[in-house]
Amino acid sequence: MPDDLTTARGTIVIRQPGFVPADPPFDQSPLLPTKPHAEAARLTLRHLAYEYADLTSLPLDAHLQTLRMLLSVLLLRLSHVRPDPMSSAPADDTFRRYSATLDRDFRTSHHVSDYAAALGHRPRTLTRATIAATGTTAKQYLDARVLLEAKRLLVHTDATAADISRTLGFAEPTEFAKFFRKRDGRTPPEFRAVARGQTRVVQGFQPGETAVRRDVFRRKVWSAHAFRVVEDTPEALVLGCGPGTELSVPTTWIEWLRTGDASARLRALPNLADGNWQLGRWTWRDTAHLQWVPPDTWFSVNAFYDVTGDHRLTHWYVNFQRPMRRTPIGFDTFDLLLDLVVAPDLSRWEWKDEDEYAQGRRLGVVSEADHRAVETARDEALALIRTGSGPFAADRGLPDWRSEPHRPAPALPAGVLTVS
Repeated sequence: MPDDLTTARGTIVIRQPGFVPADPPFDQSPLLPTKPHAEAARLTLRHLAYEYADLTSLPLDAHLQTLRMLLSVLLLRLSHVRPDPMSSAPADDTFRRYSATLDRDFRTSHHVSDYAAALGHRPRTLTRATIAATGTTAKQYLDARVLLEAKRLLVHTDATAADISRTLGFAEPTEFAKFFRKRDGRTPPEFRAVARGQTRVVQGFQPGETAVRRDVFRRKVWSAHAFRVVEDTPEALVLGCGPGTELSVPTTWIEWLRTGDASARLRALPNLADGNWQLGRWTWRDTAHLQWVPPDTWFSVNAFYDVTGDHRLTHWYVNFQRPMRRTPIGFDTFDLLLDLVVAPDLSRWEWKDEDEYAQGRRLGVVSEADHRAVETARDEALALIRTGSGPFAADRGLPDWRSEPHRPAPALPAGVLTVS
């Protein structure tokens, strides 16, 4: 068996637990099939790959049953292959125990030192044993197991990256996003889109480019807001704007802003629920606005600044919304009506528009699935505030951001109201 597996090539078969009726017992040592097992395993794997890719010839139930049977044949073949004698070293038992413990606990611990302490070894001992068995360090082996589970959940479930982050024991979704991108080169949403054969991955934006946030409800644009990109990283897309920035918003909202007539705003939600609204052009006024939008998260964090004086931060504003879906011109989301207003120094906060949120639920604008996600997102947002982390971190520098009034204000592009 080669000492370095980084150049190895082959087929990886990933399955959900319980997909086959029973797993044959396996030794943890590497298996190197020889004739006749090698040829039989190769033919079975080739047939399995063919059936997996053929989604049209059989009804779904028959398709799944075919995959189960072929996978069972492959597993039974491999269970009768003797382990590679070259891998039989004194470190095998140590590695075997490490691998079994890791498989049980990788969702709660990402530190080799924890496993070493549980097994009565030093981390160095686990590393030597893992290198002898797999050609990788103990930490690399652990990270690979976490990454494999993350990819399985991204491909085979509809859980958001934030949900998967919690399942795998990460303190914050941003920490999970950094872990994933460092090892795969893509963000979790990018990996999911490619793995599922969905539309091409939209490339990131460069600082200074215009990006448009669109709130889309039932495939119709409810509002569109032009921004200038501040940064686009695995942690978040950060956007800014100042007075004069172009928006397209419901005419009821414009009427309310111009006249102060609250009844105009009250008509907006029933119009939204009925799918009967008109949009008009508006410009951003009075404040500078910075928006922090992390991937697969049910809220954005907004900062507002006084542009009449020293550009001080006046307040934070957490806007609960559906996770962003990137588009060639920016991203689409949908405002779920609930907000949290936070003092500049994070010393206090107040919930806003809870009555409007309740009305949105009654009208079906906010679905039960939305509501469940928002309930979880409330806790996530409050945790960021209480710990002063994420966009609220002192070293993040968002309170010191400055708009650029000398530059032309961002404008909406042509065709902005067309949803593909």
